[in-house]
Amino acid sequence: MVFFGACVTENCPALVLCLCAMDGLTTDITTPKAATKKHKIPGYFGVLTALALLAGWAVYRLTLPETRHSKFGNLFHWPIDFRVYYRAGEALQQGDQLYAHGFVGALPFTYPPFAGALFRGLAFASEHTMAVAWQVASLLVLLLVIIAVLRERGYRMSPGLVVIAIVGLVASFNLSPVFGTIFFGQINIFLMGLVALDFLRGGRARGRGIFTGIAAGIKLTPIFFALAFFVERRWRAIVAVLATFAVTVGIGFWGVPDAGVFWTEKVLETNRIGEHANPGAQSLQSILLRMDIAHAKPLWAFGSLLIVVAFCIAARGAIRRGNLSLVMALGGVTAALISPFSWFHHWVYLVPLFFVLLDATLRPLQHLAKRISVRGRAGRGAAILVEQCGGFLAVAFWSVVFLPYASAVSYFPTSFHAQRLAVDNPWLRGMFVWAGIALVVGCAAYYLAAGLGRRGRNR
Repeated sequence: MVFFGACVTENCPALVLCLCAMDGLTTDITTPKAATKKHKIPGYFGVLTALALLAGWAVYRLTLPETRHSKFGNLFHWPIDFRVYYRAGEALQQGDQLYAHGFVGALPFTYPPFAGALFRGLAFASEHTMAVAWQVASLLVLLLVIIAVLRERGYRMSPGLVVIAIVGLVASFNLSPVFGTIFFGQINIFLMGLVALDFLRGGRARGRGIFTGIAAGIKLTPIFFALAFFVERRWRAIVAVLATFAVTVGIGFWGVPDAGVFWTEKVLETNRIGEHANPGAQSLQSILLRMDIAHAKPLWAFGSLLIVVAFCIAARGAIRRGNLSLVMALGGVTAALISPFSWFHHWVYLVPLFFVLLDATLRPLQHLAKRISVRGRAGRGAAILVEQCGGFLAVAFWSVVFLPYASAVSYFPTSFHAQRLAVDNPWLRGMFVWAGIALVVGCAAYYLAAGLGRRGRNR
């Protein structure tokens, strides 16, 4: 991949940025002084300029005539998954069953009964009105998640931070998970917002685990975040997740006539969600099956175990340094990787991950600029240049790293649609998943090495 090729080039700026990011991951904000002192985003104008270019590219590509007239590119067409949600809620309002038939053609309702009970509320307004409200709310929640990540990373709430978040939101449409979530009217961003309420309010916030339990009741995958609480040793949060999830199951039985059908039959039928042969299926198991690898399912199980171990190592290191944003973002990526079936739009946690990694790169660049600034007037000028150029290059660097997740509209050559065409190159064919594994394992390797190094110095 471009990322690895750039990093091994001698005296390459990308290598410097990579090392800065790794150094930034060690920043400890758990001390009282660090926790209370908020600071501005380093290299603000450089970061804003780079994000604005990405946002401009996204708007340009999305408004091209060929995109607007494309069946799979126009974001203003009717979101088909939302239509399933709406009609499922409408059916329950009329006393119909939830799992007996499809709702848009053959498309079935694939979520737990609790989700269906919630979707009954959609039917109180017209389908068009609720679809518009759904899409606007999705964007608002994503914006709030970006702001919450920046705040959790210690940045001061200000108009400048909000501007960065808004421009970053528009730029995120270059990523296939965000594009796909809006295109289909999916629920992924709302689920991430619920999980964020547990992770981004702080480690000692009251009621942690409740919102994750609600998210798991709507869609089972977020139950994985209970493991993050286990690594954090937040036993009450684990109990809250499980208890809240149990309550959602009870509500589902109360509000959905055929709830038992889901828990006894449908929950294990992953083929109802989609086919592994579909290029949009992006989990480790789907990639292994599409590559026709012998013993794909045992390899998936073993590989998933290793990925979970890597996540636990990374999460433990991040928790010790107060980086709950990284724990949340890596948790979402890990859950998508190891799930029996994941659509590409399940990977919306890449958005907070991008901003966490960007923050990790900016922090040491800021320290470098401060050291340069003490060298008189020339030093102060050089410090400004280093900080602003560094901010621009940091955004550019991580944008290259995230190229495997580019939408086909924004940049087809690295999109998963193009990846499926690389039938003779398994690394390119599965680049979407391999890059995700590299991000999780890379963070784990760094924190493991940092921990061993600290022990060695203490001897």
